[in-house]
This record gives sequence, structure tokens and C-alpha cells, in this order.
Amino acid sequence: MFTITSLPVEVLTRIVSYSPTKHDLASLRLTSRLFNDIAVKQLFSTTTLYAHYEDSDSNDSDLDSSECDVYDAQTFKNAIDDNELRKHIRKVDVYTCETHCDHHPNDAGHVDFPPLPWPRYHERWWDCVRFLKNLPFLTTFNLHFDRHSGESDFFERDILHEPKDRLEITDQVLSCLLGSEPSRITHLGIRHYQDNGKADNDHVERQELLKTLSSLRMTISNGETRDSLGKHLRAGDPHTFWGKFPQTFLKPAMGNLQRLVLYSDILFGFFPRLDLRDVHFPNLKSLCFGYYVFAQDSQFDWITSHAATLQELYMDDCSILYSIAHTIPGWLGEDGFPLEHPPNTSECYGRSFTPWEEEDLNDEVDEKLKLVNYPTRWFDIFSRFQKELPRLRRFAFGKSKQWFHDTTSRYGYVGGPPHVPWEAENDLENEILRDRYAVYCDWECSYSEAWDMNDDDEWKKKCPAEWRSWFENFPACDEEDQIALRSLCNHIERR
Repeated sequence: MFTITSLPVEVLTRIVSYSPTKHDLASLRLTSRLFNDIAVKQLFSTTTLYAHYEDSDSNDSDLDSSECDVYDAQTFKNAIDDNELRKHIRKVDVYTCETHCDHHPNDAGHVDFPPLPWPRYHERWWDCVRFLKNLPFLTTFNLHFDRHSGESDFFERDILHEPKDRLEITDQVLSCLLGSEPSRITHLGIRHYQDNGKADNDHVERQELLKTLSSLRMTISNGETRDSLGKHLRAGDPHTFWGKFPQTFLKPAMGNLQRLVLYSDILFGFFPRLDLRDVHFPNLKSLCFGYYVFAQDSQFDWITSHAATLQELYMDDCSILYSIAHTIPGWLGEDGFPLEHPPNTSECYGRSFTPWEEEDLNDEVDEKLKLVNYPTRWFDIFSRFQKELPRLRRFAFGKSKQWFHDTTSRYGYVGGPPHVPWEAENDLENEILRDRYAVYCDWECSYSEAWDMNDDDEWKKKCPAEWRSWFENFPACDEEDQIALRSLCNHIERR
């Protein structure tokens, strides 16, 4: 009599791989020895170490159950202590927060909310982290932080992980992954990272681990400030971090890296700038940018410089910056990017005054208002990729469904940092969206889709008619972009 157990083990393994949840796999283990042997490999191939705070297993816990779920690292420890189960572990996710990564900071002015606990982790949690280097087949490691970044306000902690915490924990955990033998970790992910540019470029353990990687995945959380939307581009100083990022994380990985996934919760690439001119990955096969803005051909040149190896390219919610407005003399350098120290100003990156609104400066508008337009359009770029990336086998251009922008900042105003996708690039679908183009207004320190000269901003109301024509219209090239994207995808399919 034929039964399902009569099927070859390879076929049963394939069937079991479609089990939707770990609970189903755990239940399947109880049905027979055969299914236990099959299910246990998949059940423990990816294992999670949840945050376990110091004293969270006692009555003296500094965690309020209404603020944080309490996890226990003992379950994870049971798995790694078992000689058979540990052999199946290929990937580990370590959480330093709840799995939603969304401990919304308390507004320091709202005394109704208690402060968040200091992120001190139970010794059992650290024991598990220190043991990771002994897992014989562990190759993929992800470290998760809370998505809210910045410095705590006043005397109470209203941010679960300040940048200094993320840096300290990251360096400690990465050091734990290195044993006496070379690291087995080839895939590293760090979610919601930030260190305010304080990371030591010469940190030996971090550099040693990065050298072994074939895949690096990072999402960056940038600090919020008390000022209104957009001001964090200056007051929050994301520039120091992004300026040091290539030296800290990318250059050590250049030798072996085959996959790079890089996201941010603010638009990055132009301001703040990510300067990749001194970075090249000779083995790069897969590249994904999320929330990246292109303002110069040199940024696309960097991508096509990897034509000899690049096979996958994902562009998630990326934009071309087609127009820039500022009032800082000499703000843009010869390469088209903002100078850290513009001439005749002591402020870092200077400060644009608001034309026609700051009346004491109105006589300087004609001289100092600069509108810089970038003529490249996405149909130009899609055509370039079609011609200049001969090994490309997968291209995706659109917006992940994991993005969520309708958030509130830690200070109460609408427009907080968005929820950033994680491990979602393979689900990205090709589509032409309006926010594929953007403008940057420096006196507002903000990006937007277009110059809407009819809205309620005071400077727009006072803008003389002769100046209005200088503000570039939104690119009218939906059809051209769609045709070029379809042509690129069809060309890839025929390869």
C-alpha cells in the first residue's frame, strides 16, 4: 500500500519545506521518526535569540510589561547546548529589542510615560552570544536594534538604543563571533545601525569579520531632532556617519563581498552624501539600494563599474534628484555635491536663508538663490543598464510593500522616520512611481517630489513671477520611463 512515507526523502524534504510556520514543523516532528529527521533540520536551520534583559526573570525587573515583552534566552540555550540540534543551525537572528523593533520613544515633555530601561542584557543572553562561534555550520548572522535612533533627552532615557549603545553592542557581538579559527560567518546583517561616526576604523575584530563576508546587509537609522520635519539633515548630523561609513564597513569587505544591501530611513546619497569613489568590489554579484537618491552621473558610473560581475540590481524607493535649491554661495563643489565647509561660512555645510521671507536678506536673493537642475532621467539610466551591464540577470525597480511612512516622530509631529524593509528585495516588483524623482530645498532641509509653487509656504507666496519659471517642473516622462524599464526587463529575460 502506497503512503506518503513511501516517497523519496528528497521529495518529502521538498514538501516539508512548504510548511508555513515553525509551529507546523514542530508538530510534524511528533508524527514519526522519519518526519522528525526531516523537519528538525528546517526547524532549527534558522534560530532566534530574543532580547533577555537583566533581571527580567525576577520580581525586581526594571522592565514594565506594558512597555516591553519579556523573553528568556533559555530556549535558545537549550538548542545550542544539544549536540545534535546545534548541527542544524545555519542562520541566527539576535534581537536586542522586541521583534517589532519599534519601542516608540517617549516625548520627554510627556511625564505620563515612564522612561525606557537601559539596555542591559542578562548573562544568559550573553552566554548564548559568546557560544555562537562554536556552532559548526553557522554562516548567516543578523543583529537587530530598535528602529528609533538619537540621543536621550534630559535626564531620563527615552531611546532604547542610543548610538553609543549600538556601537558598543555591535563590537562586542562581532567580537564574540570570532574564535581561534577563522570566522565561518559569510553573511552579516545589522538592522537599524547607527554610531554617529564614532566607530573606530581600526577595530580588529570587526575588520577581520568583514574580510570574510560574501554578503553584507545593513539598514541605517538616523537620529531625530526637536526641530520640524527635515531639520535633522543638519541638526541631527547624519553626515559624519555617512562620511565614515565606507571606511568603517565597506572597504574592509572589498576583497570577498558578493552581495551588498544598504537601506536608510532618510534619503541618502546626495545630502547626506555616500561617497563610494574609493570603494570597489571586484566580486560583486548583487546590489540593492533602499531610499537612495542619485544627483550625479558619477553615482550611476559606480554601479556600472561593476559590470564584469554584477548579476542582480535592486532599487527600492530610489530617486533621481532633478532639481536643487539653495542660497549658500559656493555650497556645491566641482563634483556637484555639498561642501562640508563652504567658503565664507563657519557653519558646517552652511545655512540657506529663506528667499523672500527673511526680509533683511531679500536684497541678496538675486545674487545668492541658486537653482541647479540635473537633466538625467530614469529612461536614460535604464538604457545605460541595458547596454553597460551585460551580466545582469535580475533587475527590480519599485517600492517594497514593507515601507511604511505614515509615522509620528518622537517629538509628536507627523513625519517620523519610516519603517524600513528588511530582507524584502526579492519581493520587489517593477513599477513606475511618482516619487522616483525628487527635488531638494536646502532652506527647508527637505526632499519632496516636486516644486509645488501653489502651496501655503510663505516664501512661495512671495516668490516673484519672474522666478517661478526657474523652478523645474516635474519630469513629464512617465511613458518614456515605462518603455525603457520594460525594454530592460525584456532584454534581461532573453539573455
